[in-house]
Amino acid sequence: MTSIPHYYVSSDAAWVENVDALIQKARCVVMDISQYTSSIGTELRLIAERRISHRTVFVARRGLDVSFLKRRLAADGVDPDAVCGALCLYDTSWWATIIRAVVITAATLFIALITLIIVRDFGPTVCATSLVFLATVGKAIEADKVNVTGNGNSE
Repeated sequence: MTSIPHYYVSSDAAWVENVDALIQKARCVVMDISQYTSSIGTELRLIAERRISHRTVFVARRGLDVSFLKRRLAADGVDPDAVCGALCLYDTSWWATIIRAVVITAATLFIALITLIIVRDFGPTVCATSLVFLATVGKAIEADKVNVTGNGNSE
């Protein structure tokens, strides 16, 4: 099971060497740069020096001040366009989970109410046809998920 995430602990004296060894071995590096520090700047320079940015995914919370991030990257000797051009923005997961739960619950209650009205007024044959339609609509809604693209944009 080599594809599961690993958690490593390192001493302050050896962390740069350890990070360097790990990023060279990794198939993919995922870096959350939402709270940029000089240590992250050091890690980004290692990625640039080792030429593995094509295997690196940069993520940050939506609302990040990208212009501030670009200034910090430049000050730390990291190409801002290489990082920000491939930046994927995300929302904090608990908000997204709450919103999704509320929407799904409301949609489920609405479908249940419509189904009860149809069964009561029109009988089971029309109800079956309506359920197929509602299931199709439900799949269309489910397929319309957030599509994260590069360049700091999200659709």
